Amino acid sequence: MYKAIICDIYGVLMNVSVNGDINMKLIDFLIENKKRYGLLLLYSSLNEQSVKGLKKAVPELFEVVDAEYYASNVKYLKPDIRGFEEILNKWGLKANEVLFIDDSERNVNAAKTLGIKTLQYGSSEDISTLNSLLSP
Repeated sequence: MYKAIICDIYGVLMNVSVNGDINMKLIDFLIENKKRYGLLLLYSSLNEQSVKGLKKAVPELFEVVDAEYYASNVKYLKPDIRGFEEILNKWGLKANEVLFIDDSERNVNAAKTLGIKTLQYGSSEDISTLNSLLSP
């Protein structure tokens, strides 16, 4: 069972392919299933200013987010593995206790090198894969 999900924003929670539209299917899934994974940590190369629209549109998501990591408040950006290590250490997590969701193959591969389970998110069809990954 996972103790945390680390999730990207742009390309995952906000759909790049649909002009930055908000991915409500995934957001609803993350909110409704939080008990199944524990911590929800957002990790993005965006700056915090870029996320204001998402925060305003979906405040209920940010009510269940445990921490936000942006270009403005972390030393290392994805795909630098030191950024993942920093987050794991801060929360006392082991790599095998975490699921990382990102749309970038490069970022997903970086997380995998540490032993973090990953899901390269491409479409809302991946929610069923996420559901399976969270099943005991």
